[in-house]
Amino acid sequence: MTGETVIVRVGAEGGNVTLFGRKKPDQQWEFRRAINDSSLSMLYEEEDGPDSSSQTLPEFVWTTSWVGAVALLDRYPWAQLVPLAVHVDFRADVLVEVTRRLLAGTSSRARTQMDRWLAVCSSQ
Repeated sequence: MTGETVIVRVGAEGGNVTLFGRKKPDQQWEFRRAINDSSLSMLYEEEDGPDSSSQTLPEFVWTTSWVGAVALLDRYPWAQLVPLAVHVDFRADVLVEVTRRLLAGTSSRARTQMDRWLAVCSSQ
């Protein structure tokens, strides 16, 4: 198998969430999520939010579908975090998912965040 590559990386103060991908021998993608978390858990007000940690937490749960990959990200408010990187082959798919999550609201914050995603997806 080929090595892992960053598909989506988002950041927050003190941490980031990364969706990694790799191509299997049949050229199909598979995905996993990893978290470097020292403060992401503060984004959650519920008691059942992610555990707080100051270290990288590798998550070796792989999924072979884009829907599954997005579900891995959806454990966090990823579309609302700072977009850092988007793999060129997944820009359109990521923008569709971000749009679904952000444009449901009409706040200026949602529009500003959408502009950030558009900038990251067009600059790489």
